Amino acid sequence: MSYVRSNKSRPPKEAKYDKIWTDGFLKGDFSSSFFAQTIHADIKYVRVKEQWYYLHVLTETFSNSILNWTLSKERTADSTIKLLDETIKKFKIKPQIFHSDHGIEYANNKFRDFLKTNNIKQSMSPKGNSLANRPSEYLFSIFQREFFDFYDTSKMNLLNVYNIVNKFVVWYNLDRPQSNMEYKTPYAVNQHIAFCV
Repeated sequence: MSYVRSNKSRPPKEAKYDKIWTDGFLKGDFSSSFFAQTIHADIKYVRVKEQWYYLHVLTETFSNSILNWTLSKERTADSTIKLLDETIKKFKIKPQIFHSDHGIEYANNKFRDFLKTNNIKQSMSPKGNSLANRPSEYLFSIFQREFFDFYDTSKMNLLNVYNIVNKFVVWYNLDRPQSNMEYKTPYAVNQHIAFCV
């Protein structure tokens, strides 16, 4: 007997801007000279019971830290601006570059104007090249392999899933060594930073 997955078990197709909104300025160079010089953003679909939520994560590459995240049913310019604005104010940072894919939450005038107001250059991965946002892709692969694979979130409520994500973020920032950081944790690299949990 063959088993066919219900469409409800599949995440919806990700909404992308269908043209080139802006170029990528990183060119595969993910190094940073200071904390939060470059912020990377990406979204992962997370199933909660019979619904799909967006896990929106902001990271930086000076110490590979997770800066902030949300788990919600929105992926809009407003929700993205709110997430980034909270991050800037919490850490008192002045990012120079914001890098993402061509998701509709990034490829719009409202978000671009917010970046310009904060003197942040917008950078986007070339279409069809997920490795151009490798820090985010790598983070989500760890998230899936070392956390989500051990939980059936389709049987959990939103609070349970939220707590799982929060547990991962705390563990990742405080306890997980990074091979490209001489096996230090993000916290060890930035002990003076109050991490968002």
